[in-house]
Amino acid sequence: MSTWVVGFHPIEAHEIDEIGVEGVVKGILDVVGNNPVYLWIDIDVLDPRLVLRNPEVGPRASSNDTSMGSAA
Repeated sequence: MSTWVVGFHPIEAHEIDEIGVEGVVKGILDVVGNNPVYLWIDIDVLDPRLVLRNPEVGPRASSNDTSMGSAA
């Protein structure tokens, strides 16, 4: 199923390289117009040196881990 059918369209890095940021913004505005939009930017696009992190201190104790998967 096309992502356009379900209402989203990922923009990949090579597209930004090809048409530039201005082209991406124009493409978004062509589709969205003046309507509200939810814009999600994957944190992977950011320089890891600039992203605030919560460093892990000490060893991980896997027996005490609670993840969403095990909590659900």
